[in-house]
Amino acid sequence: MEGKGWIRVRLENRPFGMVWVIENACPDPQDEQVEAKPKRRGVRHGTGLQSVRYAIQKYNGFLDQKREGNVFRTTLVLYR
Repeated sequence: MEGKGWIRVRLENRPFGMVWVIENACPDPQDEQVEAKPKRRGVRHGTGLQSVRYAIQKYNGFLDQKREGNVFRTTLVLYR
């Protein structure tokens, strides 16, 4: 799948709550063959992650985001 974007979503229902792991392809910004996409501009840009952070805080959840190589991973936990 080199050169192709992808996304993987895993949902786990655990005794303590719900775990979501979302991973997607994240090319190396230093790679000269990767075209930079222009950032979207607009009033609602970024509101999705802002809403997730709000819900995490409101329900005492957990959010972790990290890049490992060419994979960007977001993990969130909502407790019961």
